[in-house]
Amino acid sequence: MNLLLVLLSVMTFTVESWNSVSVDGDGVLPYNMEVAYDCSFQKGQVRAGDVATLTLGELGGIVVEQIEVHTRSNKEAGAGTFTVQVNGETVSTKSGTLQNWVGKFDNVNYHPISLLSSSVSNVQTLTIQLTGTVNSLHIEKYVITYGTAPAHTVTLMKGDELYGTIKEEEGGQGIILPSLSSPDHWQFRGWTKTKYEQEVAEVSTLYPSGTKFYPTEDMTLWAVYEYQSEPHLYETDLVSGNYIYVNTYDQRAMAGTPYSNGTMDVDLADIEDTNQWYTIVFNTSGDSATIDYSATNTPVGFSGTKLVAKQSKWVVFHEGDKTAFYTKISGKTYMLYPGKDEGNGEYTGLAQVSDISQALTALRSVTPETEETRYTCFPGRMEDIENTAAETNEVVVPFGIYELHIQNGHKHLKLR
Repeated sequence: MNLLLVLLSVMTFTVESWNSVSVDGDGVLPYNMEVAYDCSFQKGQVRAGDVATLTLGELGGIVVEQIEVHTRSNKEAGAGTFTVQVNGETVSTKSGTLQNWVGKFDNVNYHPISLLSSSVSNVQTLTIQLTGTVNSLHIEKYVITYGTAPAHTVTLMKGDELYGTIKEEEGGQGIILPSLSSPDHWQFRGWTKTKYEQEVAEVSTLYPSGTKFYPTEDMTLWAVYEYQSEPHLYETDLVSGNYIYVNTYDQRAMAGTPYSNGTMDVDLADIEDTNQWYTIVFNTSGDSATIDYSATNTPVGFSGTKLVAKQSKWVVFHEGDKTAFYTKISGKTYMLYPGKDEGNGEYTGLAQVSDISQALTALRSVTPETEETRYTCFPGRMEDIENTAAETNEVVVPFGIYELHIQNGHKHLKLR
């Protein structure tokens, strides 16, 4: 950049107290500039071991041409080290005495001490610190000569599609990020500098829509979308573990251990209620299981059509998210049923059923799965890949002079 072509401005920070400065400028100050000052002694005076720090933030990428700190000393002494940091990195240091810098000690007049040998571009944060080494130095003010940042253009991408471009009206002014509609199963969350082509568990930096974004150069932002899987309420895969056994029709769950009358309690389903917890162990094929009350390891079994506290092998019906436990007695099917009611209140017992596949019972884990959150800049890309793979999953069987093609359940013949 040719700085001679940049219209320079000056901003002055005059020390008012140990923790405040006043601000003045001959041009438009950087948008949203943040100013903080702190001196460990008093006002601008720095003795040996004291530190005075001016910190500027949200400078919007200005070009700093010159920094001068107006300083005086004691009559015959005064030394320290100036340090200048830009965007967290040290760009300049100056150590010595006032006599080294201006040719004499002076406890009356303030002298400008230049801290930069060359201009610095893209300044977002600026810290000027004086650490005293010999009593004493005293700061009157900081004078910073700067040029506004050039106006930058931000390209906004919506997947592979160009959504649009936005250019700052003035350098450092920033742009307002727009909002986008959300495709099926995904939620638009904002914009990112990183192009996430695959699905990831988290996004490093996200800029929400409606916020002001300050580009430091011409750059591209990518729309980011979030997907949250819906955890299964009821178990679709049978794995041995701790569960509650639920009647999904009225949300009643089996509770406690068998009574002497061959029944058990029933209660409103609640995975936090340990009285409803049962340890269920399935065999390898998942078609039979044992059930134990988790709190005391008391078995839940059957004797005839009554529930008893003995180990029994239950037959398992499982389809989708439905699971039912039952036994066969004299050719009839008796199902373990939470919510049985014969007019005297609900309980858990064995109920005769004609078609176990119509059961409305299910298992809920006492440690339910959590929602899985994923992010990507290309929602639907993985689905497209999976769909394409499914479509191309074709089986070819030689059949004389023909080939039998089987794809997605459809068959057709082709000449070889």
